[in-house]
Amino acid sequence: MLKFHINLKKLQLHEAEYILLQTMLLFSPGHTSAAQRDFVDRFQEKVALTLKSYIDHQHPMPEGRFLYAKLLLLLTELQTLKVENMRQILHIQDLSSMTPLLSEIIS
Repeated sequence: MLKFHINLKKLQLHEAEYILLQTMLLFSPGHTSAAQRDFVDRFQEKVALTLKSYIDHQHPMPEGRFLYAKLLLLLTELQTLKVENMRQILHIQDLSSMTPLLSEIIS
């Protein structure tokens, strides 16, 4: 987790880039039921294109050349960290004793 934060800090993201990255993670198609996956997938694609466009306009070359690709790699790493964090939470506390909302967020 520390390595992830160090790599993220090195990129010196603007607040908008960080928010868009978090939105991509939050609205991952894997979080929803099958009936909503198409909608969430399209929404995530729009957010990804917005992030790419923002980077293209806000970061001059060569600084911004690979920033979008680096963020996508960090997104994958962040998803892995999230899964590991959820596994640890479930190990510590039985899912059945959590509130319905918390159970849905974790699962």
